[in-house]
Amino acid sequence: MEIVHNATELVRYMSYAIELDTKHPILIDKYMEGKEVEVDAIADGVDVLIPGVMEHIERTGCTPGTR
Repeated sequence: MEIVHNATELVRYMSYAIELDTKHPILIDKYMEGKEVEVDAIADGVDVLIPGVMEHIERTGCTPGTR
């Protein structure tokens, strides 16, 4: 994983990643300002139990497109 801050860094990293292995897709995330949380829920069709709400520590990621 690599965090790049501009087009030059992106080109450098992509060139390196392609040299390593061209048989696997490269996943690109965009980090946005904000907080990312995860909510776990269990439901039986009538009642909902929420056993956990977790705030992610890492930066918020948004994955465009498909993997």
